[in-house]
Amino acid sequence: MKYSSGDIIINDKSSKDYSQLEKSKVISFVPQKSSLVTAMTVEEFILLGRLPHLKSCWNGYDNEDKKLALHYAKELGVDKFLNRKAPTLSGGEFQKVLLARALTQETQIILLDEPTSALDLNHALDLMEKVKKYVTKNNITAIIVLHDFNLASMFCDDIVMLKNGKVFDNGTPKKVINTQNLKSVYNLNCEIFYTEKDIPYVIPKRQGDDIS
Repeated sequence: MKYSSGDIIINDKSSKDYSQLEKSKVISFVPQKSSLVTAMTVEEFILLGRLPHLKSCWNGYDNEDKKLALHYAKELGVDKFLNRKAPTLSGGEFQKVLLARALTQETQIILLDEPTSALDLNHALDLMEKVKKYVTKNNITAIIVLHDFNLASMFCDDIVMLKNGKVFDNGTPKKVINTQNLKSVYNLNCEIFYTEKDIPYVIPKRQGDDIS
């Protein structure tokens, strides 16, 4: 989708001035789901992340490409599926494969669209921990769409809260995640508590509940 106004600057350069290949070397993407219909294996799918970096399309992937794919497959715990056909995986398993592909691409920016939507809470926490560890270690940027306030609060440095497609508030989790904002944007009645590290977490309230 093309934006209708304004500009997006990446490394002091307008995104309009990037070729598709140049852009794919800078930005990787983890969709909420993929309409995958091909019968490629998990290894082949993860290796797609190396396409922008191929030295020669005739020679294909080299040993370094394959090492990187295996490394990130192990990091995400999907190395045991490498020879499986990707469409045979569960939604949660395939979500990790999508992330492994993005990490294998080794870009400066990773865009993630609801990457935990197909995962149970334990695996969602594990995935977010791995993303946080990766971006911190490599000093890169991750921009993630989340509807889980507590995951956003735990793992994000800055939050942009939207309402009707416009920025309603932005800043640190402690600034943005408060009862007034959640009521105004989501019509949610809740209580906000804080961890020892001063991280807010949200407890929703049903009508008649008294959590305090």
